[in-house]
Amino acid sequence: MHDLVASFVSMVLIQPLEEEMTQALRARHAPPAVIAAATACLRTAEPRLAARTLTEPWWTVSHSLRFWTGLSRPEAILVQVAPRCGEALEGAQRFLDMRYVRS
Repeated sequence: MHDLVASFVSMVLIQPLEEEMTQALRARHAPPAVIAAATACLRTAEPRLAARTLTEPWWTVSHSLRFWTGLSRPEAILVQVAPRCGEALEGAQRFLDMRYVRS
């Protein structure tokens, strides 16, 4: 059961988030180290998120809805699950919050 949930979490949340974040960071010319740290953080959070999904399904449903409706940023959910990711995601966020994108 755990493997099924882990695959679902990876497919529905982690992979799309990783792809979107990587593309956005590359578009904003973020250094490769920042991109690598952010994606490594996502991968670190994946098993913890799967475990939390199994133990607290309502937490998962409510946070998933908040994420997909735009009420909550995915980084906030990831930092709750994997607090050590905060620094990596903060570094990435500096580039994602930029209003000016170099061409």
